[in-house]
Amino acid sequence: MKKLKRFLRSFRVRVLMSFVTLKLILLVWVVAYIHIDARQNSLASLSKSFDTLEQAFIASNVGFQSFLLSGYREDDFHLTGFSKGIDDYIAQQDLQTDSLRQMIYAFEDNDLSGENNLCTLIVMNQNLKKSLMTLKGLYLKRGYVDYGAEGDMRLVAHALEDSTSLAKEQILQLRRHEKDYLLRGKMEYVEAFNFLINKLKNNVPISSKAKNDLQSYQRMFNHFVGVETALGAHQNTGAYNDVRVQIDSITRAQKMLKEMVESQIKAMSADFKRMLWQVSLVAVVLALVLSIYFSSMLTEDIRVLNSRVFAFKKSMFKTVPPAIDDARSLEVGYLNKNLDGMMKELSFTLKSLKVDKVRAEEMSKQKTLFLTNMSHEIRTPLNGITGMLHVLKSTNLTDEQLEQIEIMDYSANHLMELVNMILDQSKINAGQMKVEKVEFDLDGDIKKLKKIFEHKCGEKGLSINVELKGDTSHKLVGDPLRLQQVLINLVNNGIKFTDYGGIEIKISEESNDGKHQVLKFEVRDTGIGIEQDQLARIFEAFEQSDSSITRKYGGTGLGLAISSDLVKLMGGELRATSEEGKGSVFFFTLRFELGAEKKIYAPSLTKTEALRNEVQTPKILLAEDNIVNQKVLTLMITQMGIEVVLADNGEEAVSKFMEEDFDIVLMDLQMPKMDGLEAMRCIKQSNKYINKPVPVVAVTANAFSEDRMRALQAGMDDYLSKPVKPADLKGLLVKYLQSSTLVV
Repeated sequence: MKKLKRFLRSFRVRVLMSFVTLKLILLVWVVAYIHIDARQNSLASLSKSFDTLEQAFIASNVGFQSFLLSGYREDDFHLTGFSKGIDDYIAQQDLQTDSLRQMIYAFEDNDLSGENNLCTLIVMNQNLKKSLMTLKGLYLKRGYVDYGAEGDMRLVAHALEDSTSLAKEQILQLRRHEKDYLLRGKMEYVEAFNFLINKLKNNVPISSKAKNDLQSYQRMFNHFVGVETALGAHQNTGAYNDVRVQIDSITRAQKMLKEMVESQIKAMSADFKRMLWQVSLVAVVLALVLSIYFSSMLTEDIRVLNSRVFAFKKSMFKTVPPAIDDARSLEVGYLNKNLDGMMKELSFTLKSLKVDKVRAEEMSKQKTLFLTNMSHEIRTPLNGITGMLHVLKSTNLTDEQLEQIEIMDYSANHLMELVNMILDQSKINAGQMKVEKVEFDLDGDIKKLKKIFEHKCGEKGLSINVELKGDTSHKLVGDPLRLQQVLINLVNNGIKFTDYGGIEIKISEESNDGKHQVLKFEVRDTGIGIEQDQLARIFEAFEQSDSSITRKYGGTGLGLAISSDLVKLMGGELRATSEEGKGSVFFFTLRFELGAEKKIYAPSLTKTEALRNEVQTPKILLAEDNIVNQKVLTLMITQMGIEVVLADNGEEAVSKFMEEDFDIVLMDLQMPKMDGLEAMRCIKQSNKYINKPVPVVAVTANAFSEDRMRALQAGMDDYLSKPVKPADLKGLLVKYLQSSTLVV
């Protein structure tokens, strides 16, 4: 018994039971449908049989009418006694009788009333057959022309015409009465014939041949009239009338019976349809009820199982719901047990993963902090190296010494680029790179970009061209710094691998709806090109199309990877096409919001600039804790005819700002005692600054653009990145200082 219960709890057995039950319902419906359809087909067949019977009767009647018109005049009929028209009609009555007898059984099988009507029709058909045979016999007896009574009459008439004892006119008069009767069948012609022939008989001798011929002619004529009268074709009497009346009676009886049967068939068909609908409705309702029952029985455990999973998910995979011990389905019971173990294992695994995630995030933070500090520590000595190199360039050097310094400067800058790229790649991988949305002038930025590379291209004998197509009347809203970084990387890449020809930067408008502008950026070069099978790999970090290229042209392969990631961050995709030996094209499409329209402002002096013009010799407060950087920056600034006052930390910078007047403050961000941002806040909150504001510029070795944004948002007026390049420093001082003593 337990095994049976266990067997019946099986999900497979329950599915099979539900399937078999639904199949049985379907089978019952199919059987009912087949039975009803068979009954309807039987009724339809019976109705069709009636139509066939009626049509056959009508068709044979047409042949009979043809016999009445001309068939009885045919020689074959009088020679053989057979005429298709009437004989087929007689045979049809037997066929009709057989069909009607079969219909009696069909009526009984289909529960139709009307057997008595069918029996009456059978009797009527048999009577009609007898009447038709009588009619046929009379027509044979009547004859035509040379046959039957008419033929005998004509023979006697011809013999009479050959007689010489009678006047021809009298004989012709008799023949005229004969023909009038043959054509019209009226008795007045019979009377006229008998009156005239009796008169003629009285005028001839009794024993004469003429008298005998007249008597024979009269006898044959009256015999013919008797046969014609029995037929009744001209007067609608006699056998002809009997047949016509019987045909009409049969036709009416058939019509009445057909109407009665069709009425019963129609009613029964309606009953069958209603019965089929009822059976179908019962089957559907029963199937629906059983489906609901079986689905509830089959899915209840699954529903409970699903609720457990949902509760487990809702608890963020922390709380394992209690297990189900009384599952209806055997398989679901096993599944519940397995799920319970899996949820416990998953909960434990997630807790472990959460701990690992915290550790990974902490490691990522430590990595970012380490890279930031390393960047600062690397940039600080590099600032001293590059600064002193730029100072040395301005001294009297031989050509050989100048060339050596250029090599050192190039190596230092290359090292700085490597540091920047590694930092960018690390930050992108950590997901800490953010895209800004600020207004910028694309036209102006592209022109500046061209100027940056004109000297570098000139050194290799390359041309650089810029083509900007589209509406440039508005500023764009986006991340100009990232966009410039991508274009700089692509142009640098093109210059590196191009020995002849040049570089082309092409920007074209794809669409403009008044609110947004889609631009396509292309950087073309005429360099060595890339093999097609290598194109897919060039955007991977530390990848180049060929190791021999690295040996010849140098590079880490980071530039294109960073550019591709930056374009993705801005909502585009960097792609490339290339033909080996002819050059490459790097392109991407970006969508920008349209900013304000560009306006041209007349030059004017700010309050700070007006105050500066009153000072004859500019003075700068330099807050820097690194002695090397102090010396380098001091040398750079003093070479431009500007006085420098040094501060070793933030507190000293605030103190000296209060003691002396300065035209600009250069503030390192990372200093002991008080950092640069705190010192800047103290300066800007002082009454002296409020009455006489001066620019406070951040000078830092931090590499990330977020550091620059943080400094500007904190209140810094500008930003100068280490290692400080003389050109950048000079541009900054020219921007804020317009003294006549400034050497530019």
